[in-house]
Amino acid sequence: MRKLKKALAILLSATMVLGMGSMALAAPEDNQDQTQGQTAATINNLTADDTITVKDLMAGDTVRYYQVLKWDDQNGTGWIAAEGFTDLTPAQVEEIAGKPKQGDTAAVPGKVTAAMAGTLGTMAKTATAKGSETISGTEWSAKVEPGLYLVTVVAGNSSYMYNPMIVSADYYQERQDGQGNTIKNTNEWTVTLDKSYSDTALAKKTTIPGTKTASESDADRDGKPETVHVGSILPFKIETTIPAFASNYTDPSFIITDNLTDLELDTDSIEVTPAAAVYDDNDSTSSMLKLVFDKEYLKEIENPTPVVVTYKAKVTSSALKSVNPLTNDFVIEYSTDPDDDSKHGVIKDLTKHYTFSLDAELFGVDNYITSELVKIGVDKDGKELTQTIKTDNGTVTSALSGAEFKLYTDKDCKKEYENDVFQNPITTTDKGLMPIRGLDAGTYYLKETKAPAGYIRNDKVIEIKIEATITEKTIKETIDGMEVTYKVNTLDSYTITVDGDDKTTSTYTINYEGTTTTATPSSASTSDNTNKIKNVQGTELPATGGMGTTLFYIIGSILVIGAGIVLVAKKRMSME
Repeated sequence: MRKLKKALAILLSATMVLGMGSMALAAPEDNQDQTQGQTAATINNLTADDTITVKDLMAGDTVRYYQVLKWDDQNGTGWIAAEGFTDLTPAQVEEIAGKPKQGDTAAVPGKVTAAMAGTLGTMAKTATAKGSETISGTEWSAKVEPGLYLVTVVAGNSSYMYNPMIVSADYYQERQDGQGNTIKNTNEWTVTLDKSYSDTALAKKTTIPGTKTASESDADRDGKPETVHVGSILPFKIETTIPAFASNYTDPSFIITDNLTDLELDTDSIEVTPAAAVYDDNDSTSSMLKLVFDKEYLKEIENPTPVVVTYKAKVTSSALKSVNPLTNDFVIEYSTDPDDDSKHGVIKDLTKHYTFSLDAELFGVDNYITSELVKIGVDKDGKELTQTIKTDNGTVTSALSGAEFKLYTDKDCKKEYENDVFQNPITTTDKGLMPIRGLDAGTYYLKETKAPAGYIRNDKVIEIKIEATITEKTIKETIDGMEVTYKVNTLDSYTITVDGDDKTTSTYTINYEGTTTTATPSSASTSDNTNKIKNVQGTELPATGGMGTTLFYIIGSILVIGAGIVLVAKKRMSME
């Protein structure tokens, strides 16, 4: 009778979330019963399978492995705890390794409990790793001595995290069949392969999504949430998933931070779904949303949990340029390394919102004032009369100050438009300009309500149309050493069409710099075509039905009545 000299340890055939997965490790037994009836086969010596492998990884991932159990060959006591895991009790070692009897496959432990998984993970935090490697491919292998190993993977990409894995380097038997072929022995008394540890694991990723979107604001004029007016109330939504942190994460963290630029957060509007989520928002301010999820809550999550955060924010009065981008970025930081609580993954997304202005400073170009609208004075033949002014775009014009206008949202000019930085009426400047600030894209109507002294009011309704071209750009940015990729709806260009005494179109193309980092506006290509709104020199006649004609009617009526009285008096005198 020949005894086995070393154990057969067969490992986990799939990735396991720590705390889940079928595990067992066989101790050596007498194989006498198994060799009966195999007269045509020869059992060879046990062979060590000294390689462990993890597949389905990503380039840039860091793989770290720890030996949990090893074979005590000298003392013949079987499987014992390896260095760093010596606090495991004999009962715990037996639970992990399993101790099946000959012919009894039912002796295989069903799985490692969550408590045991947490114990192994906690011990790994203070144990010395057998090796650590940042890989360049999708598969990792290591040569090891026989035993049971815990493998952890830190993602090289910020959008996912890995569950820990259990793999083993086992012993196996080879035998010759009757035809002289060498095959691996799978004795029935050993652990069945589909219930056992394996020397190869398939990595299981948990993707951490993170997106931020905005809905249409109140009084939206063009149906696009990217274009807004000053004073708009914007509804925002953040969608992400909190991962099921494995039990070896003893101090997990998950934090959402949303930084607002030119936006004012309504802290009372913050809502988090599911309602059972436990978080702290006491650090939130009018310019920052910050949600810190409770660590105990994170530990209790058994499955990845979708989370939706909604809130509202108001566009503030700082949007004073011809076009102003309101950058609104949020970042999610979450634990990625169970062995180092200071390491975090990063998810980022960004929304941009734009307000527009006329006759105002152009975004991206210093000291440049656009001049889409200019008020001028002309004589009855159309010749410009007033002082000649050169605008920033090079237009030479006879500027007329002191004219008053009102801006409307309807063609009949009954609904006046106002926002937090623009109120009706507006008076033309000494350059004839009429700064109109903080507009949403859309169509507006401008009407002169008062002409300067010595000029006749222009009663033409001027249509103003602002149109924006928004495209999606992919941004790559490095945050805390990690490359983060996200998409942003970005303003490429916008046009302002003014249909007044004549029709002009001004176009502004925003130039961006940076492709692999955050693209930032560097300048704007301009073609602002000035629309000259004319006032003819002269005295404005009283309006029909105005005070002038009324006075004539009153005087005429008095004269008629007086004449009547005189006639009646004369008639009476003649009768007498």
